[in-house]
Amino acid sequence: MKITMKIPYIKLNFKIIATETISLPYFKGSTFRGVFGNTFKKVVCALKTRTCDNCILKQSCIYAYVFETPEPLDKPFFKKGNNKNIPHPFIIEPPLNSKKFFSANENITFSLILIGKARSYLPYFIYTFIECGKIGIGKGRGHFKVKEVYSHRGEKVYDDEKSNIIPPDYEEINIDEKISDAEDREDTSLTLNFETPLRLKNNKDLVTKLDFSILVKSLLMRIDLLHFFHCDGTKSEWDYKKIIELSKNVTVSKDNLRWWDWERYSTRQQTRMRLGGLIGSVTFTGKISPFTQILKAGEILHVGKNTSFGLGKYQIR
Repeated sequence: MKITMKIPYIKLNFKIIATETISLPYFKGSTFRGVFGNTFKKVVCALKTRTCDNCILKQSCIYAYVFETPEPLDKPFFKKGNNKNIPHPFIIEPPLNSKKFFSANENITFSLILIGKARSYLPYFIYTFIECGKIGIGKGRGHFKVKEVYSHRGEKVYDDEKSNIIPPDYEEINIDEKISDAEDREDTSLTLNFETPLRLKNNKDLVTKLDFSILVKSLLMRIDLLHFFHCDGTKSEWDYKKIIELSKNVTVSKDNLRWWDWERYSTRQQTRMRLGGLIGSVTFTGKISPFTQILKAGEILHVGKNTSFGLGKYQIR
């Protein structure tokens, strides 16, 4: 019997308009994520002077859920002593153009993906971006207005004239949890085009040469964690060892990935951080069909580290 993992999500397209000159870096994801995170805490946090770790409201706070997701007290995912790396239930997909300066009345568009339970906090996300516009973004804190928000399917969710929010219908990722090679009859090829830097670690080292098995391992864990913490609270039935062994039969037939370094300033850590990753395309060849659903899920959910900035975004070709 097939067991299907379901991950509901909504993807929103924001149209904002600059009300004065805005200066943004080449890669804009960390800038959007930075101002959003600071503003979100101001909007929803009741005890702003405390850290989430020792806050009495942590188990029911929206900010803590989104940015410092706690493990359920009665049903932990991680074994005691393991490092916790719970993914955020949102992804900001920034504009991918290289334009750095936006004049007053110019439009800027970006996307936001809300995963699982985070969908119920949609009004908080939209309101926070409205407040971000008043605070300003980028060098010099250029101001903007949120003009419109549409769902990925074209449903109007918000506009600044009516100022009301209409939650859109959600979409759903479905993945069979019983993965086998029974349906594989012949080798096929598949190309992934990484539009934003891919930051992956394998055995604590950053990956500079991407193997299919490393990619699959990272996707499995990310999907499993998102499903457990932000969807229905159950672990997958995946046989990790078997699936990863199966993935080693798929090889790289064409590698056009290159390393790209960029920097961001972390307000929380008060320091500049150098963050590099792989961009470009890679073609895999082998018995790929058992991994199709996982790869398609990653197309929406991204893969690797810093996905809330928009990193790890790829398209399947």
